[in-house]
Amino acid sequence: MNHVRVLIGAPGAGKTHFCTQHAGRLGVLLSLDRARAIVGRGEHDQAATPAAVDLVRRQAADALAAGDTITVDATGAAILDRASWLALARDHAV
Repeated sequence: MNHVRVLIGAPGAGKTHFCTQHAGRLGVLLSLDRARAIVGRGEHDQAATPAAVDLVRRQAADALAAGDTITVDATGAAILDRASWLALARDHAV
C-alpha cells in the first residue's frame, strides 16, 4: 500500500537531512527546494515557490497514480498548504 508523508517544519529544522539519511525507506522523495532550483534561480528563490509547488504536486500525483509511496520535503507552514497535501492523498485513496 502506498503512503503520503509530508515533512513539515521551519526552514533549517533538518527535514532535508532526515530525507537524506532515510532515503531508502521513504519512497519517492520530492523536495520543494529542488523544485525551486528547477523552475527558478536556485533552491532559495522564494519567487519561484508557486511554480515549484505546482511541479511537486504534479510529481506527487504521478507517483501516487503509479502506486508509489511519496515523501514531500516542504516547509508547509500554512494550514492551506497542509490541507492541499491531505486533499491530494484523499484523491489517491491513501
